[in-house]
Amino acid sequence: MKIKDVMRTEFISFRADDTLEHILKIFAKNNIISAPVFDGKEFIGTVSDIGIAKYFSPKRFLLMWKKKNQVTAEEIKKVLASTLAKKSSVTLKPDDELQPSLNKITSRPYCIPVFEKKTLVGIVSSEDLTRFFLKELVKDQYQEARAEVNDEFGEKLDTVLDSMLSIIDNNEKPMTSVQLAKQLGVSVKAIEKMGECLHNHHLVDMQYSFFGGTKFRRLKHGQRG
Repeated sequence: MKIKDVMRTEFISFRADDTLEHILKIFAKNNIISAPVFDGKEFIGTVSDIGIAKYFSPKRFLLMWKKKNQVTAEEIKKVLASTLAKKSSVTLKPDDELQPSLNKITSRPYCIPVFEKKTLVGIVSSEDLTRFFLKELVKDQYQEARAEVNDEFGEKLDTVLDSMLSIIDNNEKPMTSVQLAKQLGVSVKAIEKMGECLHNHHLVDMQYSFFGGTKFRRLKHGQRG
C-alpha cells in the first residue's frame, strides 16, 4: 500500500493574502486544523491551528492573553496566511510505501504535503489514515449486506463509497437517502445500508425522520470517537 492510496487530492487551501480571520472561519466551517498555502501556483507552506497558536505565543503578544489592548483584534484578524505558513520538514511522494511513512504522518498534528516532480499533488494527515482504515471496515461490513440490498456496484464500491462521503462532507445541510441515491445513481435501499455502515464506524451522522426519511450529515468537530 502506498501514500497515494490514502492521500487527499481534493483539499481546502489558502492564498498567501488570505487573512487570519478568513482562515479561522474556514477551519471552523470545514472541521479542519491545517491546510496548504499558495502564492499563485507556488506552494509556500502549511497553516495550522498549532502554528497559529505558536505565532501568538511570543512575549510581544503577552498582554493579548491578559485581555489588554497592546495588540488590537483588528490587527490580529489581518495577519496574513503567508506570515503564518510554515514549510514542512517532512514531505512525501505518492509512490512512497505507506507502512514506513506511518510514524512521519502520525507524529505531526498537521497535514503533510505530497509532491510529484516538485508539484504538490496531495496532502495526508493522521485523520486521513483513520478515515482510510474506517472505510475498509465499512466495506467489510457492507459486503455482508450486498445480497440483501441487491446492489450492482461491483468494482465501483470504492467509488460509490468515496462519492457518498464527499457529498455528505461538502454539504452543511443533511442529505436524504433519496437525494444521495439520485446523485449517485443507485437504489435508496443501498444508500441506507451503506449509510448505516458509515454511521456505525463514525464517518457520518445518521438520523431518522418520520416525514423526511433517513438523513445523513457530516460529523461535527470532535464528534468522532
